[in-house]
Amino acid sequence: MKKYIEMIRAKHYIKNLLIFVPAFFGRKIFDKSLIFTNIIGFLSFCMIASSIYIVNDLKDIQKDRNHYEKKKRPIASGQISKQIAICWLIALLTISIALLLFCQEKNAWKSIMWILLYLTINVLYSFGLKNIPIVDVMILAAGFVIRVLYGAALDDINVSSWLYLTVWSISLYMGLGKRRNEIIQQKNAETRMVLKFYSDKYLNNMMHISMSLTIVFYSLWSANVSNYSNITPQMIWTLPLILAIVMRYEMVIESSSSSGDPVKVLLSDKALLMMSFIYILFVMSVIYI
Repeated sequence: MKKYIEMIRAKHYIKNLLIFVPAFFGRKIFDKSLIFTNIIGFLSFCMIASSIYIVNDLKDIQKDRNHYEKKKRPIASGQISKQIAICWLIALLTISIALLLFCQEKNAWKSIMWILLYLTINVLYSFGLKNIPIVDVMILAAGFVIRVLYGAALDDINVSSWLYLTVWSISLYMGLGKRRNEIIQQKNAETRMVLKFYSDKYLNNMMHISMSLTIVFYSLWSANVSNYSNITPQMIWTLPLILAIVMRYEMVIESSSSSGDPVKVLLSDKALLMMSFIYILFVMSVIYI
C-alpha cells in the first residue's frame, strides 16, 4: 500500500487545503450546510491532482530513472507497472467527477469547470509546456490559484481582487524558488530541460519581485477587506505574521539542502509550521470571535 500512496503523492494533499481559503475568510468554514460539500470537494480535487501526478510519471518514466531522487518513485523504479498505474488513473478521474456530481446537484458545473481547467493545463504541462521557460512557472502558480477559485465555486463565494492577486504572487514566488533550488541541486541537466533557460540571478530577481508584490497585495487586502466583507478591520494586524512567515520561508529555501518544494519546505521546518499555525489561530480570533 505504501507504494500506491507514494504514487498518488498523498503528502502533497496539503496544498489542496487552499480549497478551504474562501470559506475560511468568508466566515463559512463552520457552516453546517457547506462542511459536507467542502470535504467532498477536497477529496475530489485530491483525486484529480493524484491523476496528474500519475500522468506525469508515465510520461517521464525514462527521464525519472536518470534522476538522483525521482528514480525511486514507484512507476520509475518498476514497483508499479504502467498497466496498473493507468487503471488507477482512470479510477481516480471517474470517482473525482462522480463525487462532485453527488455533492453538488445544481451548481456542479462551476466546480467541474475549474477541475477540468486544472486537468487540462497540467496535462499540457506534462506533454511539453513544462519545457517552455516562464510558462512552466506560470502553470505551477496557476495550480494554486485554481485551488482557491475552485473552493470559491464550491461555496458560491466571490474572491476579492486583492486576495486573488496575493495568491498569484505568493504562488509565483514559491514556483520560482523551486526552480532556483532545482538548478542548485541538479546533477543531470537532462532531467528538466527548462532549467537551461534559467540562471540563479534571474530567478532570484523574479523571486524578490514576487515576494514584494505578495506583501503589497496582502497589505492592501487586509487593510481594505472590511469595505467589501463582514471581516473586521483588525485583519491588518496579521501583516507582521505574514512578514515573519515569508522571511522564514526564504531563510529555509536559501539552504543548499532544500529542494525548494513548498510541501517539503513547510513540513520539514517546525518554526514555519508553528508560525503558520499561529497565523491561522490569529485570523480565527479576528474573524470568528
